[in-house]
Amino acid sequence: GKTREAKSTRVYDAAEIIGRALDFKFFQPCVLSPEEHPFGIQGAVLNAGTLKGRNKMRELLRRFGLGLAANKTVSAGVMLPWVHAQVQRYVPSCADKVPEPVSKKKKGKKGKQEA
Repeated sequence: GKTREAKSTRVYDAAEIIGRALDFKFFQPCVLSPEEHPFGIQGAVLNAGTLKGRNKMRELLRRFGLGLAANKTVSAGVMLPWVHAQVQRYVPSCADKVPEPVSKKKKGKKGKQEA
């Protein structure tokens, strides 16, 4: 019922408060990066195997983002290098491979070139 929903939303509320209150120079190494640390969420995000688990991690990250948007220690000069590092880390594994260019001339059955 309502009690169960209230308990589940407290975690998201806490994530937003942490994002808003914690200095960004501590946020990344203390909250986002440590895979093995119980407070680090990177391991949980990367290991979320079910759709339900991935949706929970998506909501958690969204709420951290809302908090960071209101955080006075977050500026473009601080955030852009961090975002760049994350993109370099994760995008190559997600991006499609670029196909090799195909030659315009094809060889026929007897080895003669066709246009």
